[in-house]
Amino acid sequence: YIREVLSYSPGIAQAAMIIGRDISGKRREGLVSLVLLMRDYRDGPDSFDHLKGPLKGYLLERCDGCINEANLCITKPLMIRIEVEIWACLRPQEQPLAVREKLLEALRLFLEPETGRAESGRDSGRESRRENAWESIPKNRREIGNLPRKSQITAMLHSVRFSGNIVHVAASAVSGSGLRRYEVDLYELGEQPFGVGINGEHRIHLMFSEGG
Repeated sequence: YIREVLSYSPGIAQAAMIIGRDISGKRREGLVSLVLLMRDYRDGPDSFDHLKGPLKGYLLERCDGCINEANLCITKPLMIRIEVEIWACLRPQEQPLAVREKLLEALRLFLEPETGRAESGRDSGRESRRENAWESIPKNRREIGNLPRKSQITAMLHSVRFSGNIVHVAASAVSGSGLRRYEVDLYELGEQPFGVGINGEHRIHLMFSEGG
């Protein structure tokens, strides 16, 4: 199924298949859930909505009766915003604005499901500068169901070069907004097979060390 799905449209960035469970976490015997992350997911659900019906028909035609329409579900991922708060101590000669931008862009690249390549590829000069600046940041994609751990985020931040050091890192998983906002420490977040981590609102606190 995954090969068929990915070859169906270049607009599909990732796909995952989950057997016997729906997106709410409930067990459903015989259910096949196909989870699709679109390349333009930031622009809203339109491309997914236009593709969902035709893709389902295409798959049902090719599966030779091994699955029926009622047991095949095509869904978007559960988007989980990862929000990181950083406390860092700088040496007096360091430029705080430059450090803030370094840390923010490192986070955005690390957490972006497509590793930021779609955006950075628009400007080859900018891409070259990014590769030089962030050469130590892991370039592996964030697969559906594979949310980053706090230890991975912390290790990545410690690899960003600046004159100073990371003092503390806090990371939360957030869904909803306003009165329906739900936030939990990333460490306490359970298994999320339908989940994809995306960038939330990051906060950075910088202070200068005493005595240089």
